[in-house]
Amino acid sequence: MLGRGTHGIGLTLVIDPNVQSFEQTDSTLIPQLSWSGTQVNSSYKILIDKELIAGKLFGAINVQFDQIWTERPAIVNPQFRNDYVRNSNLTLSGALSYQLVDGLFVGAETRYVRTHNGISLNTFTGDALYVGPTFFWQASKSIAVMGAWGAQVAGDTKAIPGTILAPQLASSKLNLATQNQHIAKVKIGISF
Repeated sequence: MLGRGTHGIGLTLVIDPNVQSFEQTDSTLIPQLSWSGTQVNSSYKILIDKELIAGKLFGAINVQFDQIWTERPAIVNPQFRNDYVRNSNLTLSGALSYQLVDGLFVGAETRYVRTHNGISLNTFTGDALYVGPTFFWQASKSIAVMGAWGAQVAGDTKAIPGTILAPQLASSKLNLATQNQHIAKVKIGISF
């Protein structure tokens, strides 16, 4: 919506719907269950970036809202036939990136994630704070490689009434019930 070169700040809005299939083969809470199903996600993002030092240091702030519908078979929920669990997440992140040499940027990101039952941030179920490095490499005029890794450094889990958390999840200082301990992302971009 706004270009950094013209307005001094970059503003991008993203709507990202997707459907994926999954197979659940292991669960910390109920190890004997195994099933497959479908997950439908809708992500809405506001991405803001600014050049802080000309050609060298860049900053970004991102806000992301996810709505997630995950198929749950009757074996998990015997009272009903197959149905969908509805969840939502709110993610806030900030990052700095520095250009080491032409086309190679390294940086750091802090990411805060809140998880909720219900598709409209209804019931808080946990949060997590991640910190880690990022990189961007413009390998050629048409190929770029980017990546990020974050380790969870703090988190909290709120048990949903009527559910029981495994002892190792309930006693952890991290949120390992609704979030992963590590997150990683690598993207390869090819332009034509």
